[in-house]
Amino acid sequence: MNGGRDRYDVVVLGGVNTDYAIRASSLPIPNRPASDGAFFRACGGKGLNQAVAAARLGARVALIAHVGADARGREAVACLASEQVAIDFVTFDPVLPTGVAVIHVDKEGRKQTAAALGANRQLSTADVDAAAPAIARAGVLLAQLEIPLACVERAARIANSQAVRVILDPAPAAPLADKLTRQLFVVKPNAGEARSITGVHVDNRASARAAAQELRRRGARHVVVSLDDGTLLLSEDLERWYPNLPVQTIDTTGAGDAFAGALAVASIEGRSIDMAVEFAHSAAAAATTVVGAFASLPTRGAVEHLLSRQD
Repeated sequence: MNGGRDRYDVVVLGGVNTDYAIRASSLPIPNRPASDGAFFRACGGKGLNQAVAAARLGARVALIAHVGADARGREAVACLASEQVAIDFVTFDPVLPTGVAVIHVDKEGRKQTAAALGANRQLSTADVDAAAPAIARAGVLLAQLEIPLACVERAARIANSQAVRVILDPAPAAPLADKLTRQLFVVKPNAGEARSITGVHVDNRASARAAAQELRRRGARHVVVSLDDGTLLLSEDLERWYPNLPVQTIDTTGAGDAFAGALAVASIEGRSIDMAVEFAHSAAAAATTVVGAFASLPTRGAVEHLLSRQD
């Protein structure tokens, strides 16, 4: 443990799970299972995936997380270490198991997920405080909501006290207090999350703009809303629409995590917000071309190749 003496470009605060995924011709529905699938097992969780995404794009990354003291927890830690993500702030729960996600993906790349978050729910504000020096020295704090909201709020306060940018991926969706949204450099919900947080039914660019305006009213500096056909960025003096890129989509699992990790990396590199979102949008598109969340998180070369094709 280094107590935060090392300086990280990105500190990620979030969940760690084991992903159990099946890719079949269709999604299961009640009393009609999909039985022609292929099975995949991998390290996962939004915190782990986003930390790995940022690391694969060249950032120095640390993860604050809580896993079970079980074989899957040890596997997740080894997975992080192999991807050059610092594990100094990953703690072990003596009772609860490491989180699990069960993911179904159909032939068109659509997905549905059920999760048992296990040890993720026992991450504490004390764990966040132990990582406070690392947060205070980071370029970006990147968080999600697979962990207690109190941990996100505590980390955001630490980051803001040192002018560290906070990016929030509000998944799974939960009510956000204005005291938190006022501390966000970027909040990036998808359509369903935007509806849960703002009450606005989001299904097109106009409704995405309405939801984004509400989040800006609550204090977020930049809002990025992802829809099925593209992504909207709304800032004080900027609105930009990013249509889906022409890639062969196989599996959308992990695309949002690739986006978040890439957005954090682009932010620390000094890109303008619209260029940072363009970079992240390309990372997400690249991720949809590979099966599985962890396996799909792209390298910088893959993202830059896709960007070059758009010029």
